Amino acid sequence: MTMTDIAYTTLLLTALIDLCAMLRIDTNGLRISNYSNSRYYSSLRENDEFTSPKRLIPLVVLIACCTTMASMSWIVVIILAALLLIQAIALLLNKSRQPAGFNKRTARLYITALIITVVAVGGVFYAALRFSKSDAAQAAAFLAVMILTTSPLLAMLSNWLLRPFEKQGNAAAGDEKNNI
Repeated sequence: MTMTDIAYTTLLLTALIDLCAMLRIDTNGLRISNYSNSRYYSSLRENDEFTSPKRLIPLVVLIACCTTMASMSWIVVIILAALLLIQAIALLLNKSRQPAGFNKRTARLYITALIITVVAVGGVFYAALRFSKSDAAQAAAFLAVMILTTSPLLAMLSNWLLRPFEKQGNAAAGDEKNNI
C-alpha cells in the first residue's frame, strides 16, 4: 500500500465522518420542515444555507481533489482530509447545531442515507478495484466527497424513498386507533 492509497483512504474516512455530522443537521432540517422536501429546500434557500461555510468547505475540498496538485501529492490529500475532519469535529461538538433528538422517522432517514452512501461508495470502490487497484481508493474518496457536497439532496432522496413506507405506517397506526 502506497502513501497515496493511505491518503485517499484517510480522505474517504473523513468524508464519511463529516457526512455523518452533516446528515444529522440535514435530517433534523427535514424533521423541522415536517418531512416535506419542498419546504426543506425552501428553508435551505431562504437561510442561505448553500453558501454557509459548512457547505462550502466540502465543495472546496471537492474542487481541490480535481487539481493536479492533489493527484501528484499525497500530502495535499492529507491536508484536505484534515480539513474535513476539523469540520466534522466542529459540527459534532457545536451544541447549537445539535438536533433536539432523533425520533424514529428521523433515524430511519439518517440510516437510509448512510446505507445509500455505503452502497454507492462500496460499488465504486469495487468497480475501480477491478480496473485498477491504485485508483480504487481515489475513486471512492472522490465519490464520498461528492456525496458530502450534496448531503441535503441525499437527505431528500432518503425522504422520498421512505415516503411509501411512512404512509403505510401511518395508515396502520390509524387503523389501530380506530380499533381501540
